[in-house]
Amino acid sequence: MINTDSNVKLSNLLSSIKLLLLVASAFMLIQEVFKDATNLEIILKEPKDFFISIAFFVVLFSIWFFIGYRFSKKEAVLKKVQNIILFILMSGIIIACAAMGRDHKHLFFLVVIIMTIENGLSWGIISPLLFFVLYMLALFRFGQASGVAMEGNVLFGLELLLTSYIIGYYISEKEQYIKVLKNLAEKDGLTGVYNHRYLISYLEEKILEYREKNTPLALLLIDIDDFKIYNEYHGHVKGDEILSTFAKLFEKNAKGGIVCRQGGDEFAIVGRFTENQAMSIANKICEEVSDTKFYGEEYLQQKKLTVSIGVAKMSEDAKSVDDLVHFADIALYRAKFMDKNQVRKYENIFESINDSDKFKNEMLTAIRTLITVINTRDEFTYNHIENVVNYMKGFANWAEYDDYTKKVLVYASYMHDIGKINIPSRVLMKATKLDEEEIQMLRKHPEWGANIISELGYDPELIPIVKQHHERYDGTGYPDGLKGEQISKHARLLTLIDSFDAMTNLRPYKRKMSFTEAVEEIKRCKGTQFDPELTDMFLEFLLLTDYAKKELAEVQ
Repeated sequence: MINTDSNVKLSNLLSSIKLLLLVASAFMLIQEVFKDATNLEIILKEPKDFFISIAFFVVLFSIWFFIGYRFSKKEAVLKKVQNIILFILMSGIIIACAAMGRDHKHLFFLVVIIMTIENGLSWGIISPLLFFVLYMLALFRFGQASGVAMEGNVLFGLELLLTSYIIGYYISEKEQYIKVLKNLAEKDGLTGVYNHRYLISYLEEKILEYREKNTPLALLLIDIDDFKIYNEYHGHVKGDEILSTFAKLFEKNAKGGIVCRQGGDEFAIVGRFTENQAMSIANKICEEVSDTKFYGEEYLQQKKLTVSIGVAKMSEDAKSVDDLVHFADIALYRAKFMDKNQVRKYENIFESINDSDKFKNEMLTAIRTLITVINTRDEFTYNHIENVVNYMKGFANWAEYDDYTKKVLVYASYMHDIGKINIPSRVLMKATKLDEEEIQMLRKHPEWGANIISELGYDPELIPIVKQHHERYDGTGYPDGLKGEQISKHARLLTLIDSFDAMTNLRPYKRKMSFTEAVEEIKRCKGTQFDPELTDMFLEFLLLTDYAKKELAEVQ
């Protein structure tokens, strides 16, 4: 927030002045009540009146500090309540002193200044007028409204009013100026929604709230599909109009949250949403966009402007704002990856791993560590592992395998590319054709993975699955050139799923196949690369479940 530090300092200064005014008024009133006696005489001769006075101010200060504590998190309410109390007390004490012939009305300048600064011009005008009326009525009541005094009091009232107006006008202008600066700093100039800068500060605030109160928090990242093509075809003017239209649509559906423009054609929605609420908002936006007719969309390849949305909820896995944004970005990447116009939520691929007699916590920790290391070097491999795991879960459930077999297959899927930890990222991410040395290095990863599993003492059933998942049914695969039934059945299944995901996902060195193209390629390689029986089962699974249109993470 703009000028936060100076606002805090000013607020602290005004709070100190209020407290000093209360203390001064307490001494001032006691002095007037007991002005003809010494301190000792007050205590000895009028103990009741003395202690009543002290008790009054003790109660007063107790109420004051209680209000400060009670409304500490509602600053605006606190200031109004305290200033009303301050107005009543100071007015009462100044008028009481005036009735006893002592003029302390100039102290009310401080009250007016405080109320004007903290509560605005309207309070600054009303408070001196109200005080002046009460003060003059008191003077008439006690017979002290002489001509000279009346003239001085009228001038005093005008001074109060003029002072409050000048200060109030200045404060009002300053607030308007700050509001303009805040809009420039926090709002997107084109769409009027918040910008990336504000999104980060808002997320920081809400993450603190999540940690203190465990309030829900979710982030939606939205990308307009094929907007770049639309913008180039129709020009930036129409492109800007579309961005503004989409921003309004997002705001309409983001009840309880805020909409931000990340930049370009990417937007964000964040709020105190549960994951289900966030998914509901995302799906509603996706459907509404699909049902809306936009100018010139018929010239796009898909004949429609659509959106892809990634959703991530705040959890213990997210240690910072960057983590939460990264998780939502991963979900968005998957939505774009799976033919766009979809909603994807972020799921940690380790969440479904549970401890059992055969699979110990040490194994889970090692898997997390190894796959996380791979992710830092090659995000394609990380996403591929996740996809293979989810395909395997879906197929194993569909085929009604027993629980132990399911677990073995899922763990093998997690670990099938673990040997790539020994391969440099320059090879993994190389966009051009690999040379012979690099090919031979890459072909060693099944053996390296099997060795890692063996050395760490994992279930022996995992070793042949990981080692053999690049063997081919006709015996032309690697590393051992095994053929047909020589290859573990589980490895033959993993080969199918591994290959299908590799075909349908983007890689640096090859184009992505469509679902239909990948199915035809699987059919073509039936009996050569793939087990014929498992091929038929896998294709039936894909076609019956319409898998290409479903979210991998939600296959179950």
